[in-house]
Amino acid sequence: VKNGNRRWLVYFFAPSCSHCQQATISVEKAAKARKQRVTFGRVDCSLKRAAEICTEEGVTSMPTIRVYEGGAHTKTYDGSHTHDALVNFVETTATA
Repeated sequence: VKNGNRRWLVYFFAPSCSHCQQATISVEKAAKARKQRVTFGRVDCSLKRAAEICTEEGVTSMPTIRVYEGGAHTKTYDGSHTHDALVNFVETTATA
């Protein structure tokens, strides 16, 4: 993510988070549908190695969805966790 020119959509989550459980399916389906335009990554912040990444990136709540372009964080999703809202964000990100 940090060493490239691609557009990434990174989903920070924890399996025990109820909001994450609801959002995961929608985010993944939407990302797969747009995989030609955006690279999708998942970071499970409950895992020790991944928790370091979450801390470095300043992720303090979950789920957190961020866009990275050219190796830099450019946008954080702050909308609803409904299926339609998440799909819309992924589609908008993939086509921007």
